[in-house]
Amino acid sequence: MVEAKIGISSRELIGPNDLLVVKIGGSIEEEYLDTICNDIAGHYFDGRPIVILHGGSRPTAVLAEQIGHPQETVTTVSGHTSRRTDPETLKIFTQACAGLNRTIVAKLQERGVSGAFGISGIDGRLFEGRKKELRILQGDKKIILKDDYTGRAERMNDSLLSGLMGLELLPVICPPIISSENKMLNADFDLAAGLLAAELQAEALVILSNVPGLLRSYPDEASLIETMTAADLERLIASNEYGNFRKKFMAAKQAIEGGVGNVILADGRIDKPITSALCGSGTVISGSLDY
Repeated sequence: MVEAKIGISSRELIGPNDLLVVKIGGSIEEEYLDTICNDIAGHYFDGRPIVILHGGSRPTAVLAEQIGHPQETVTTVSGHTSRRTDPETLKIFTQACAGLNRTIVAKLQERGVSGAFGISGIDGRLFEGRKKELRILQGDKKIILKDDYTGRAERMNDSLLSGLMGLELLPVICPPIISSENKMLNADFDLAAGLLAAELQAEALVILSNVPGLLRSYPDEASLIETMTAADLERLIASNEYGNFRKKFMAAKQAIEGGVGNVILADGRIDKPITSALCGSGTVISGSLDY
């Protein structure tokens, strides 16, 4: 277990009745799910409304290798690296995400959270978006991938989610999402979490991953950047300085612009990772640094 480092505050950044959205990173090892679920259960029994989202990158990679269809990455013309989601990979991704979703829900049920309720982005058109047109480099040529099923969540069925929460259920949401053409899509769930937090007017969005937060000099965990403002996000998104964290910055920007009070990029490997994040452990991003 990694030791938590409490940052800017010794008290929680949100009130006991404020809505909390938690995104569990798809790269987090399964061994850490028990401590994450312990923490979720604690907040749930304290009466805090919570929505959980999770990705599925690690279990997808494992399953793809097991069945002999390893994942392929492509480089877009803008220089970004992206996982290719061909039809077979989409099937594998969907199976892996569903399996992880059942695992998380079962762990919450084991802890007495009888309201834990698993749902995917396609159910009830919870998340709807459009298919991306991936333009990639293939040697010296620029081509459009015709059989890629990658997209981005642009709309959500917030009445469905509010209805579930009104029944005192704890939603645990996984990919895929649905397109306007009724096709399943692999979508980045950091961005989906940012959309959801903004739509539901959450007070905080916690994004858990396998690092302590944003590191100035990766992988040096002592180089943690403890605070950022919304203004910092524009520069970081434009510069692509921190690679895969760009999507997390984009999610944070959407959330904060939508009225979310704080976005915390936090460590999912520590004891009580959500509680620690709400006390300032990790990188806290806010429109204001007046805590």
